[in-house]
Amino acid sequence: MRAAAVALAFWLASASGAAAAPSRIVSLNLCADILLVALVAPERIAGLTRHAADPQVSPIAEIARNLPQVSHNAELVLSRAPDLVIVGTHGATLTKDLIRRVGLRMHAIGVLTSFAELRAELRALGDVVEERAQAEALVARIDARLAAVSRPLTAASPVALPYGARGGTEGRGSLLDEVIARAGLRNRAAELGIGAWGTLPLEMALRAKPDLLVLEGHADSAASRGRDLIRHPAFDHMTPPPKRVVLPGSALLCAGPATVDAVEQLAASAR
Repeated sequence: MRAAAVALAFWLASASGAAAAPSRIVSLNLCADILLVALVAPERIAGLTRHAADPQVSPIAEIARNLPQVSHNAELVLSRAPDLVIVGTHGATLTKDLIRRVGLRMHAIGVLTSFAELRAELRALGDVVEERAQAEALVARIDARLAAVSRPLTAASPVALPYGARGGTEGRGSLLDEVIARAGLRNRAAELGIGAWGTLPLEMALRAKPDLLVLEGHADSAASRGRDLIRHPAFDHMTPPPKRVVLPGSALLCAGPATVDAVEQLAASAR
C-alpha cells in the first residue's frame, strides 16, 4: 500500500497536463518502442523498455541508448511522471492494474505479426499520440517500399526455406512467412503445411530443394553464429546449392519499418 501511495503521488504531481497531447510517454512494450520513436520527437519520450537498447532484439538500439529506460516496476514507471503509458496486451498485470487505478491514460499494443497489423497499429498509435499525419506518412512510405520489391507469386518463383537450430522453421502465419512472400519467394515450410513455428528434419529440408536458406540472425557476431547453423555440408552437395541469407532477427520479432529492410534484403538476395 505504501508503494502504491508513493507511485500515486508521483502521478498526481504531473496530472495537470493530462488533457493536452501526451508529452511524457512511457512504453513498456518493445513493439511500441519501435513505433513510438518513428512517430514522436525524442523529447516526448519519458521511457522505453530496456530491450529497446539491445541490438540483438531491437532495430532502434542506437536511438534508444540516448533515451530513458524503464522496467515494468509500477513505482519506477510513475516516477517518470508520464501522461501516457503504452503497454503490451499480455503480462505486467500488477503494473497495468495500478495505472488503471490512478486513472492514467494507457494504450495496449500486441505483437505485430503482419504488415496489415502494422498499418492498423501505426494509425491507432498515431491517434493516441496525436501524430496521425506522421503515421499516415509512415504507412505510405512502407507501402511504397513494399510495392517496389513485391513480385506476384507463381509456380516458378524461387523457393525459400527458413531453417535454423534444431531444424526450426517458420511457416504460414509467421511474420517471416509474409516477409518471404513480399520478397517474391515461396515459403517451402508453409507449402509443407507448417504453421507459424515448427521443425523440419534435415532429410526433409534437403528434399525440399530450396533456392535459398533463410535464417534469423543479428547485426553483430551472432549473425556469424547463425550462418553456421545453416551451413551443413549436405546442402553444399545439392545441385545447385542453396544461397544462404541471414536476416536481422531484430527486424522479425515485431513488424515495423525495419521489417521492410528485411523484405528488401531478401528480394535482392533472390535476384
